[in-house]
Amino acid sequence: MIHFGIQTSAYNGLSFEEELDFFKKSNEADFLDVFFDGWQPSLIKNKVWSELPQNFTIHLPILYSSLSIWKKRVFLQFIRKYVPKRVTLHFNTVSIKEALWLAKFCNTCGKKKGTKEDCILCIENTIPDGHYSEKSSYVQFMNKIALQAQKKSITLGATFDTGHSNVNSKNPLKELQSILSLGIKVLAVHLHDNNGESDSHLPSGTVPISEGGIDFKKIIDSIAEQKKEVFCVTEHWDLNIETIRRLKKSLMVDNFFAIKKIILR
Repeated sequence: MIHFGIQTSAYNGLSFEEELDFFKKSNEADFLDVFFDGWQPSLIKNKVWSELPQNFTIHLPILYSSLSIWKKRVFLQFIRKYVPKRVTLHFNTVSIKEALWLAKFCNTCGKKKGTKEDCILCIENTIPDGHYSEKSSYVQFMNKIALQAQKKSITLGATFDTGHSNVNSKNPLKELQSILSLGIKVLAVHLHDNNGESDSHLPSGTVPISEGGIDFKKIIDSIAEQKKEVFCVTEHWDLNIETIRRLKKSLMVDNFFAIKKIILR
């Protein structure tokens, strides 16, 4: 099942409380992604956190791996208490050892909801496409950590950022398919557009494919073929609801013709 959601942002001039209220009033967004972009959970009152929807995800700080253990503990306590569906972490600075530990921690927190799959660490591709110490690309890093996670019975996944892939001069669809071909589950997606030159975070479909834009329909189709619960964030700061409507309509049309094809067999 694919969910489409919106993300809190430091760039839209709204407080977290206002963003949460906007989400509640929206009948289109399936979930809320909380991006801890330079702030900590302790800045928000527990009463407000208790109003989070059942379906929510979080994005850890970009520099999470460089934080002190005491600052990391604040986020770990938040994960344990509120159990987000997905926890996104950038790949380029985290060690495999720490990522595996965090993935296992998330799995353990998820058990309070009945299954370890209720809380999954998803590792995101970044700009540039390189790890600071592993000297590997995102796909190489994910292949390596996925194999180790499988041996340790740890559930983790990938957060695939379409815009990052495009800026890295990749073909987002081909990079996504490379990840999936390795047996790695893409369980979170950041949907935003650009022309391949800068990480401009434009609404999906803004840039024509002929001008370097991204083919989001094929991206969504590939994600849907996994038949997994995937959380797709519209990671831009305007026209989010309109984008979600368009993406859902595209998915509904595909599902209609797929069902019709089965019936006519």
